[in-house]
Amino acid sequence: MKNLFFLLSILFAGTLFSQTLRVNEGSQSTVKGNQTALIIEIPFVSEEFIVDDLKSYLKEWGKCKEIKGEYVVSLGEWKDYGSKLFDVYAHVEKQKNGGATLFFSIDLGGAFLNSNDHSDKYTLFKKSIEAFGRNSASKWINNELEKENKILKSLEKEQSELEEDKVDFEKEIEDYKKRIEENQKKIQENISNQEKQKNTIKTQASKIEEIEKKKKEIY
Repeated sequence: MKNLFFLLSILFAGTLFSQTLRVNEGSQSTVKGNQTALIIEIPFVSEEFIVDDLKSYLKEWGKCKEIKGEYVVSLGEWKDYGSKLFDVYAHVEKQKNGGATLFFSIDLGGAFLNSNDHSDKYTLFKKSIEAFGRNSASKWINNELEKENKILKSLEKEQSELEEDKVDFEKEIEDYKKRIEENQKKIQENISNQEKQKNTIKTQASKIEEIEKKKKEIY
């Protein structure tokens, strides 16, 4: 039941991911003050997972350092962006019902990226962040499926062992039944043999008694 619920939640998550893994423009508070930000929400995934994945993603642009919960890339480089350098200020906000919202403020050098003044560059970063969000969500789902499948295989193995044990127990019962039946026959044979033995003993005792009588006659 647990695994069925998990698989159903994954299917639901897939639909939700396709609806929510889109970048929206907003703002965030950074070490450079309140700035325009590209914002993406990734449902269900854990905060720890997203933070690790975010740091790996930012390292593609340059050295990433953490400053009071904010992840910063200074003098970042990106082949798709060209030869110009940029700074990135990102942070993760955990959602109450699971998942996280990621904020990216990008300093192009004198101005922060926004859709009005830098439409082409905005589209470029928007596509990259959305691709990151989809890849991150996909990795999380695959990791969760792998973990749950391992649990399922373990449970199935335990079930198989239980079934094998049942077969062994039933075989033992049948063996015991046969032994009981054989011993019951042996008991009946034993009773019969005891009666025969008693008669034999009685006959032998009679012979001895006759001999004793003859002995007395001599003496």
